[in-house]
Amino acid sequence: MKKLLSLLFVCTLVCVLAACGGGNSPEGVATKAMTSLMKKDYKAYVDLMQFKDDRKLSDEQRDELAGIVESKMSKKFSRHGDIKDFKIGTPKVEEDKAVVPVDLTFGDGTTGQETIKVVKNSKGDWKLDAGK
Repeated sequence: MKKLLSLLFVCTLVCVLAACGGGNSPEGVATKAMTSLMKKDYKAYVDLMQFKDDRKLSDEQRDELAGIVESKMSKKFSRHGDIKDFKIGTPKVEEDKAVVPVDLTFGDGTTGQETIKVVKNSKGDWKLDAGK
């Protein structure tokens, strides 16, 4: 009986951990993207991007693109004290594309709204739409 209960507990734990991963959904990708921006981990943000031709970036291209993202994000958000918190809304999904609304709270207490566009790649995984 103890083995059965232990096995049930382990199975339940695995299911809970798998459900919390949230990576293969529009909301999961948006959450990872916003978390990367909050931590100023722009390379992780770039790793979430999907390019139209399914190409992989070299380390040099990845670093260059991360620098571009950093520059754009610091111009866009720094005047309000960077992102302090965010809340992911309900995405609008149309086949292999989705738009995810995000409510932002900044360091100075102001709030704002953004949208994150995501697409499903050839493997069926959701990624940020790089648009290129």
